[in-house]
Amino acid sequence: MGSRSKKGSSGSSGSSGSHSSHGSHGSHGNCSCDKDCLCSLLSEFIHEDVTILTRSGDTITGELEKVTKDCCVKILVPGTTSPPTSATLVVIRCKDIERFSVPFLFG
Repeated sequence: MGSRSKKGSSGSSGSSGSHSSHGSHGSHGNCSCDKDCLCSLLSEFIHEDVTILTRSGDTITGELEKVTKDCCVKILVPGTTSPPTSATLVVIRCKDIERFSVPFLFG
């Protein structure tokens, strides 16, 4: 899984807050979801481990692969060893995300 290489700039340890700035690390560029603070903040954590809580109450934990131009988020959820299962790619719309968190590692 991804390793934390960002400076703790978003302060997103369990809360998405109301931060409005985002870096150029995201892959969604000038898309219609730029005004969605969760989508913009999430795009700063590509290839990082994330935990997402959906509006329906589901929890998704895995490596953030991509935030697409049409406001979808792709997360690679690792497989298990017992019972053995394959990794799964989960795709969710930004608007269906209630909140997300990322591990905050002090460097």
